[in-house]
Amino acid sequence: MIREIVRSLRALLTESDRIAHGFAMEHRLSPSDFRALLHVVASETEGAPLAASDLRTRLNVSAGAITYIIDRLVKAGHVRRDADPSDRRKVILRFSQQGFDLCRSYFEPIQTGYARALADVSEHDLAATEAVLDALLVAMRSPGPNADLARTFE
Repeated sequence: MIREIVRSLRALLTESDRIAHGFAMEHRLSPSDFRALLHVVASETEGAPLAASDLRTRLNVSAGAITYIIDRLVKAGHVRRDADPSDRRKVILRFSQQGFDLCRSYFEPIQTGYARALADVSEHDLAATEAVLDALLVAMRSPGPNADLARTFE
């Protein structure tokens, strides 16, 4: 059963990546820029805005690449740079209304599709699925054979 779950997750991630890439291209964003914008919006929405260095770590890119990505997002009006109130030397990335609206237009149809697909699944099965996904997320974030890959540019 684990093999089947892994295969389904791989297919889900591949399809998600395909949809995100198409959405980014449709809105004249590179896939990297769109991924960066998603991180900025998600982090700020969760109450933990990202510093440029945090975004660099999440995207696993060089210092030069993250500067270029942020510059493009700022120029496009999706993101703004604010001084970190606790350390004026650091820059906090904030989404603009335009950036938020773009992300919302990406996620709303996906969430609607998920809700439709899961409408007949029992609460018990949904809770079990959430537990499985949480366990897999913990496993991915834990040290292991691929842990060094996430630190390539740190």
